[in-house]
Amino acid sequence: MEEQENLLNRVEKLQKSIDLEDKKKELKELEQTTYGEGFWTDHEKASRVMKQIADLKKFVEDFEMLSLLIEEKQFTEAQKLVDEYEVKMYLSGEYDKGDALFSIHSGQGGTEAMDWSEMLYRMYTRYFERKHYKVSLLDRIDGEEAGIKSITVKVEGNYAYGYLKAEA
Repeated sequence: MEEQENLLNRVEKLQKSIDLEDKKKELKELEQTTYGEGFWTDHEKASRVMKQIADLKKFVEDFEMLSLLIEEKQFTEAQKLVDEYEVKMYLSGEYDKGDALFSIHSGQGGTEAMDWSEMLYRMYTRYFERKHYKVSLLDRIDGEEAGIKSITVKVEGNYAYGYLKAEA
């Protein structure tokens, strides 16, 4: 019972911080722009707007589903959605939804440091795969004996920057 009350309090906080009607209005305005003359001539801009529309639609639909789950007392499923929303609220910075450049440098420590850098790179590569991020190698300098002196990759995917900004 206490867990349900806690969940309801979290949902109430989310509802206060998210203006759903404002999101719906924004969605409608974006959809209207797609009907404008010349919208599809700039493919890059059109792609960006369509992604925004898809993200907003999912946001609105999930929030409406959350309200429905609470009404129907399906608290386990509601808990999952609340957890997702809280992460999205945390990752609401200007660049958090975007792609990221990710670098690893071995620094001081010789061969062991370079070997450790390669292990870190393998670990992060597996993490990127699990998140379904696209990874493109931009620069790599191998160590003289083993490992990596430095490596820089571009990580593309939803919230890539948001999840990686605190890595240091």
